[in-house]
Amino acid sequence: MINNLVLSRILSLFSRFKATPLEFKVFSLFSISLVIFDNITTYIGPRHLRELIIPFTGWCPSMTYGFSLVFVFMILFSPGRFRHLGLVIMLVAGATIEYVNFQGVHFQQDFGNPYLKVSSMRYVWTSVVPLLWAVLMLSPRMFRYCKTFTNVPRGNPS
Repeated sequence: MINNLVLSRILSLFSRFKATPLEFKVFSLFSISLVIFDNITTYIGPRHLRELIIPFTGWCPSMTYGFSLVFVFMILFSPGRFRHLGLVIMLVAGATIEYVNFQGVHFQQDFGNPYLKVSSMRYVWTSVVPLLWAVLMLSPRMFRYCKTFTNVPRGNPS
């Protein structure tokens, strides 16, 4: 039997999620799906699938999005006027780090090892896509959503 407190917390999470802008919902579902897919392909998926993905995404395709889930839950549970900018900074930092990393490994030999192959299109997944998400998180709807919660009292007033 589910405890009433747990059930009310779950319903609260869903109601908060329903109130968020569309771009935030899509980003959240994309990130969660990607983290699940990455873990499945890493631990129980077929090896050849992983070897096909690595040249385009790197060893951990969900790295930037996995870390950004912290900000997703932070925005859901304690939104503030500029709280979503932490998410934007995380995405831009991840894209920048991956771009610098791509410049360092792009011209190295792979010695026939599929785990060392680097596609010339890797920067699209590791840099361009996170930057596009960052731009979407700067939408006016995200600012309005986070701004509406700036004057809400938090915690117990007692």
